[in-house]
Amino acid sequence: MPDDPTITGYEVTTSPADTPAVTVDPTARTATVTGLTNGTAYSFTIAATNPDGPSPPSAPSAPVTPGPPAATTLTLGASPTSVLYGNTVQLSGRLQQTTTAAGIADETLILERRPTGTSSWTTLATVTTASDGTLDPTRAATPQANTTYRLRHPATPFYAARTSQAVTVRVGVRLTARLNHTSMALGHTATISGQATPAHHGQPIRLQHKRGRTWHTAQKKTLPPSGRYYFNLRPRVTGISGWRIYKASDTDHIGDISQTFRLVVYRAAITGVHADATGDDRNNRNGEYALVRNTGAAAINLAGWKLDAGDRSQRFTLASYPLKKGATVLIHTGRGTTRAGHLYLGSGRPIWNNDGYTATLIDPYNTVVSRYRY
Repeated sequence: MPDDPTITGYEVTTSPADTPAVTVDPTARTATVTGLTNGTAYSFTIAATNPDGPSPPSAPSAPVTPGPPAATTLTLGASPTSVLYGNTVQLSGRLQQTTTAAGIADETLILERRPTGTSSWTTLATVTTASDGTLDPTRAATPQANTTYRLRHPATPFYAARTSQAVTVRVGVRLTARLNHTSMALGHTATISGQATPAHHGQPIRLQHKRGRTWHTAQKKTLPPSGRYYFNLRPRVTGISGWRIYKASDTDHIGDISQTFRLVVYRAAITGVHADATGDDRNNRNGEYALVRNTGAAAINLAGWKLDAGDRSQRFTLASYPLKKGATVLIHTGRGTTRAGHLYLGSGRPIWNNDGYTATLIDPYNTVVSRYRY
């Protein structure tokens, strides 16, 4: 009787007697017998022991024939295999019998990792296989740099040891970039700034300029400990140009390229002021006007630009008007409907001094683009 309180233990005897008898405590329900010879049929008897001595042995068990530990197959997968720094990858795997492909449940697997550039494996987690042999649960990892993973199944009396194939997850540097102005007057400066994470202190970061279909490095800087950077752009000609930031790959991270920034550099000029309209200026406000010409290589939209007739009380914000390369628009003082070559300030009174003064053209960034004395 297994629950007899007088029992002090059990003794398992093997036949043929290749190994010594195995003794287990009275609470045991199983016993492991080692040292058996593969391919030999064995039967077993059990005797209970109490203070009066051993009981008669049980009837022999049905014969069993031990064999070598079963061969297994262990797989590991990662999804995705390339992530940005700070993102997570899912690791999945399966332990199965090699001959039948059946999953092996309730086995302990060791998930190990090895960062690129190192030679030692370290344990990331210990997991147990589910009923179908898969990881229970699937493991999430957040690699800080390029990292190789593997699964390892230590040998057991029933299954041979197995190590999965190694899977490498590559980690990309996270690169931010911002252009403070998408358009500006010739002679002024725009800035692209951002940060590389991880910082990669001491490594180069490049500002690149697109010429034709090819990117060329325009400036190169060394990243500081913070990973923050900036580049000043001061093109020498008008037109539209493309710019980007480039951080090269290294041994532990994939490099990155920022978005392409489109920078418009323009130039415009007040080329004349017709201050004295025919007749009474108050009755012919559209007879006075300023002429503005696009003298650069890039088209301009005058929305948000300002025309100053001499002081802030005579500063007017212009309506949307596309001014093509080389084109001129007449900006009338009074009211009217915008049409090709003509734009209207909507003033209820004359603004230009018939005796002469200074007209000023200001872009949306409050940059004085042109002054004209008339």
